[in-house]
Amino acid sequence: MHFSILIHFCSFFRVTKEYSSYRRIPLCSPSHYFRYPKTLSDVVDIVKEAISTGTTVKAFGSRHSQTDIICTEGIPVETFGLNWKQLNGDDTATFGSGVSLREATEFLRLRGRAFRMTPQYGNITVGGAVGTGAHGSSIKYNASLSSQVIAMTIVDGLGQVREIRRQDDLNAFRVHLGLLGFIVSVTFETVPLYKMRGWAYVVDQSVLTDGTVNVWAQQTDQMTMYWFPSVGKIVVLNWTIVDVKTPGNAFTYDHVPSTSQLFNTLLNPTSDYVQGLANRACSSLAAVGYSTLRVFEKYFMSTLHKQTQLFVPIFTEDGDTVTNPAVGYYDLMTAPTCRENGSQQLKCLWSHQGFNLTILDNEYSVALADIPRLVRRFQDVSNKVPTAFPFQGVIMRIAGASDIYLSGSYGRDSVHVEFFLPNRNYPNIDSGASLAGFQLIRHIMVRLCLI
Repeated sequence: MHFSILIHFCSFFRVTKEYSSYRRIPLCSPSHYFRYPKTLSDVVDIVKEAISTGTTVKAFGSRHSQTDIICTEGIPVETFGLNWKQLNGDDTATFGSGVSLREATEFLRLRGRAFRMTPQYGNITVGGAVGTGAHGSSIKYNASLSSQVIAMTIVDGLGQVREIRRQDDLNAFRVHLGLLGFIVSVTFETVPLYKMRGWAYVVDQSVLTDGTVNVWAQQTDQMTMYWFPSVGKIVVLNWTIVDVKTPGNAFTYDHVPSTSQLFNTLLNPTSDYVQGLANRACSSLAAVGYSTLRVFEKYFMSTLHKQTQLFVPIFTEDGDTVTNPAVGYYDLMTAPTCRENGSQQLKCLWSHQGFNLTILDNEYSVALADIPRLVRRFQDVSNKVPTAFPFQGVIMRIAGASDIYLSGSYGRDSVHVEFFLPNRNYPNIDSGASLAGFQLIRHIMVRLCLI
């Protein structure tokens, strides 16, 4: 009954059915309005309604997958109401699929427990993180939240409640991309609470091709690399597990840095203008544009390891001053959050109203052994086609071989390679700079993924 009242209310006030990811793309156009279940029986009712009307269902949380995986032609279901938390007698923990990663880690922290490793963003939901294989960067330990799952409660396409516990079944369900049912709750292994010591430092890019990175990957507890090709350097973020009693209460702004409106106000039009210059083929202005984009690279590189004007610190205890190295609770050091709403000065890069920065996120997984070949291909493209990586360079995160069928690391140690393509203000009219280089690199990455 309450679903039909909500639908009539939305229709009366002309509430749109359309929705998008946390950025403005992709745009989804379902046939039904949002549903907001709070219980297992609510989920069963929604699925059975979809069956009776011959339509589909898509569940999602914070919509931080910037692909049409979040879209449905039928009933879109937001899972935030599925928000229960429970520490079990055997030190496993069960969370509703709509609980955010940060809420889950804080719940465990208060009870002296922890995940072994986390994805590198705290605002995603448990269900979304598991379903998409969201990951951190470790070979020694679990790189993804999915690999720590020991049981799941789902509602299947027939509206039946199922408990998934057998190993073979879990290998299919731990990463499922929304294809195998509606996740209602997930049970995880946990470990005793710990802290991490984080250290950001700069090394030469030669470590990518001389075998050094492969050794580091096997030896470090957690490591992320930010490669800046035009500078020829890498910023390494190295985390080491330390005892929970180790002094320090630092946190990180890594990976999803908060920005001020002043920063976005300056950077948005500047970035758009510079990309316009860089797109002028065979022009001296194009050279100026690319030179400026590479200045951006150097600036963003500096933000990852030292105090930088107009940018928040990489590791900090007070929110203003860089602490490097730094010690803090594991999740605060590796899974940052940023504010997506409200009037606060510091918010997510994409959340400053008319001063948003829209960035296209590209990520591919290749075999760890292929890093030298990958680097040479990137360099070859950059030598032939002007290419710049002004926002955080080329990010590399590692993961050990997995038996999860849809994992990007299935059957092999891997490196997840990610880079951001800044959108222009009118991307359908004006393409971003380096577009040809980015497209060529994408083709190379796809070929390496298939090897």
